[in-house]
Amino acid sequence: MALTLNNDMSTLKVGNYFWCYFNSMDYDLPKSFFYDSPPKNHSSTLRFGLGEIATKTDYDVVGKELSPDWANKCHGYFKFIVVDVKPNGEIVLISDRNLAYKYTYNAYELKNGFMKAGAPISEFTYKVKTENKCVGGTALSNSIYSNSYLTEYAFDGKNNTHYYPKPMPSNPEFDKEYIGYQFLEPVNIQYMSLINSQGATYTLQAIGVRDLYLDYSDDGVIWVNVSSVDVSKYNVSSGWVQFLDFSNNYKVKHNYWRLRFGKGTSASYGLFISELEMYEGIYENTSVFNSFEATISGISSNSQENERIIELSDWDRYIASDLNGMLDKAGDNSIWNMNYPSYTNALSSVNNAMVVVRGGNNGDVSRWHSLAIATQATNNVADGAGLRLKLTLKRKDFVESSVFFNQSGQYKTYSIGKESEFKTSPWIQDFTDDGIATESTQHGMTIKANTGVSVWKLFNRNSDSWASTDHQTGAEIVIDFGITQDKRVGGYVMEYEYGKGVEVLSQKIPQDIYASPRDWNVYASTLGDKWDLIDERRGVTWSQGELKKFHFNKAETYRFFKFVFYGNNSDLKNIAIKYLNLYDIQSSKVDAHWKSLTTNMPSENTIKNEGIKDLSILDRRYKVFMESVKHSEVFGSGNIYKGKVDLKNVGSIKIE
Repeated sequence: MALTLNNDMSTLKVGNYFWCYFNSMDYDLPKSFFYDSPPKNHSSTLRFGLGEIATKTDYDVVGKELSPDWANKCHGYFKFIVVDVKPNGEIVLISDRNLAYKYTYNAYELKNGFMKAGAPISEFTYKVKTENKCVGGTALSNSIYSNSYLTEYAFDGKNNTHYYPKPMPSNPEFDKEYIGYQFLEPVNIQYMSLINSQGATYTLQAIGVRDLYLDYSDDGVIWVNVSSVDVSKYNVSSGWVQFLDFSNNYKVKHNYWRLRFGKGTSASYGLFISELEMYEGIYENTSVFNSFEATISGISSNSQENERIIELSDWDRYIASDLNGMLDKAGDNSIWNMNYPSYTNALSSVNNAMVVVRGGNNGDVSRWHSLAIATQATNNVADGAGLRLKLTLKRKDFVESSVFFNQSGQYKTYSIGKESEFKTSPWIQDFTDDGIATESTQHGMTIKANTGVSVWKLFNRNSDSWASTDHQTGAEIVIDFGITQDKRVGGYVMEYEYGKGVEVLSQKIPQDIYASPRDWNVYASTLGDKWDLIDERRGVTWSQGELKKFHFNKAETYRFFKFVFYGNNSDLKNIAIKYLNLYDIQSSKVDAHWKSLTTNMPSENTIKNEGIKDLSILDRRYKVFMESVKHSEVFGSGNIYKGKVDLKNVGSIKIE
């Protein structure tokens, strides 16, 4: 059997695929510079873009695919393959190859790199390069300095040849100079990349050219201006591309387009253009996901299960499988391009400076090894690994069905139980501003934090948010109810609202939800000397203004409670909390159990309220457990390890 192309999102099934376009970009440059080849020194704001989603046929992409062999080009088409359709309608897709490479694991990692785990796909589809349209046509200009600087040299793909207009920028006639292109077919130019490789003396800024104009024509004689750009805001040194954003609402296509120059100031140095590329537009093709909540997943050791890039279990469940018979064999290298290793989200259990990598070794699906997270990937696949994406589509209009079991005339359902119920009032009354930074005593109790200011804000929901000291993304908060004032606590609430419109890293990355707490533990103590772990949270994500409830397994009575926050959701500056409080409980937790209903067909109300909505809660086909083994002795050329496994209630065993 084989995979099937399907560009209709509403009918996706396991074994279907659609094409998508990938490109890298750098947010440190004005607007975005789109890389044809990976830069040697990437910035912390390097990102990728996706476009042309589910719009192409196999024929359309022939010769335009993203090379799986780690060639220099870092843009092209790849497949998103449907690997799972879950009972709740959720669709899981995985890229058929590594998309980005040449970078370390840290470059992709959530906290220090350019990925946003669990982000909407719109985060990655609003800036994607189209093809350079200046191919096969005719170069145009008003003048050339000499035959050594021909107009066509700006379109020959070589940085060591240059176009150079005749007049100096200070010449009153310079504003009549232009360079343009007669295209083979009508186009609508919106963006340009202008490359100067002659040194800082010849940049637009150095020669005093401030204004650039975008004009079109139908005959090459009569020209109409549609847009302009002020390049004085650009700060780009020699050798870099100046990405020129002429984007406007004019959408008509024409055969002639040109870049016209405003007056300059230099009388000694002219305008060198090594290369000029023109692009039609930047895609915003997310309409195909109108019926879904589409989430693109990035590498993160802190990510939630549905946000991870390729988990070890993902690799074995999907890539090392035949997709329920849709492929001729499991772990088909011709489908998954496994010659080139992929990072997983799993750090080495021995050394957290190492990350688990799968694949390589001529396409061995079972191969895994560890790679230092700071290793720079190269064309030698033994020295690096790449980024393989996962896309999750959740249906907005999914209608749940209900299932019951009839056993000997008795209708039964499986109840997953319920959490304990908090009392109406919290333990901690509202704190008020006492002017103290990290320790506040009010209402007979004391709150301490090891970072930030105005710790009282944590316990006043009407104030703005508490935040850590800048560039500290972890925190420790201790609550002391006082001598003989032990409290029974069954859980806590936490609210996040911070960073709206606030940006860091030279106004490139918004704080927004990314300063929210992601990983933390809660400890309790009677005397404040020995601490018991009573709650552990990993991979928690937030929306602005969201209040979450967190329940302990059972109510705990202590004097001291300590929250230790290990990290946020990728913000590089702060960890923030709007509100925090502890609660006693008024009803206990109910464990999962089989529940008898009626001997007759259940009523409509019972069906809605009591039926099993997701049969995966009954899936007991797979159970993974870890069993330690001990080295026994050397036997021949190998080693013997032994361990003891209790086989009770185990139907079958698979040893890996």
